[in-house]
Amino acid sequence: AILVAEEEERRRRDESQALVWKLCVGVGVPGLLLLACGVALLFYSFRLQSRRKQLLWRHSRLPLRFSHTAPGGKYHLFLSHTWLSGQDQVHLIKRRLSTLAPGMDIFLDVDNLQEFGSLADEVAASDVVLLFLSRGYFASKACAIEYEAAVRLGKPLILVHEANENKGGLPLQQARRDCPEAIRDEIFGTSRPVVSWQRSDAFQQVALKRIVAEVLVACGCDLPRSDLRVARRSSDDATATPLASLRSTPHAARRSTPHDAAAEATAASRSAASPSAAPSAASGPARIE
Repeated sequence: AILVAEEEERRRRDESQALVWKLCVGVGVPGLLLLACGVALLFYSFRLQSRRKQLLWRHSRLPLRFSHTAPGGKYHLFLSHTWLSGQDQVHLIKRRLSTLAPGMDIFLDVDNLQEFGSLADEVAASDVVLLFLSRGYFASKACAIEYEAAVRLGKPLILVHEANENKGGLPLQQARRDCPEAIRDEIFGTSRPVVSWQRSDAFQQVALKRIVAEVLVACGCDLPRSDLRVARRSSDDATATPLASLRSTPHAARRSTPHDAAAEATAASRSAASPSAAPSAASGPARIE
């Protein structure tokens, strides 16, 4: 009787193991395959989404290329802001610009600054300076070093304004009054456009495209004075929707002089001779692919 009971127990154990094995083969392997396929699709989706957010030239579909205005330049864009009220916004600006225009070298103090005393040198090594106007910007000593150096060196300026007072913003007129009177005209000028920073993703996209366009113009790219367009994923270019128009800055306006016109002609011929140079006006406006 004991032997019969042991044999019955062994038979049941073997049947249980066989059932577990069948479940592993019948359910586990397809499940693992489905999981692997899901991970691969997710990875592909992230890559596709990243490509769609990158700015490309409309006709050539090539990414934007940035050159430096002077030999030895390190950064195409310098982000000047106060930690008191503009740190989060400027971090977001750099992160999104790095996706839209991966070829743009951007200075942000928390990422690139080695010594506080070298702020003015970093401004000198940058082609364009972006001033993020938020509460307390003109009261910051570090910001004063940056915008004074930018004005002294004649750097092209981009003004980005945070108007939401709940997010560290202030009225634009208040920012103008806070600016030192000696350099107020050089910073704000009479026709310099001010980019408004909003919380909406669509409006942020407009602001970021305007920033990229201003950097391209300041770096000498022969960008057409036409609408920048964001492309839908379609075979027909007519589906592109206008987002923002490229506006001339005082820096760009100075190019109308004969000397600057000659410089533009030289830059254009150099761009035409080099296939790696930034696309010319014939390439059409920039768009997101």
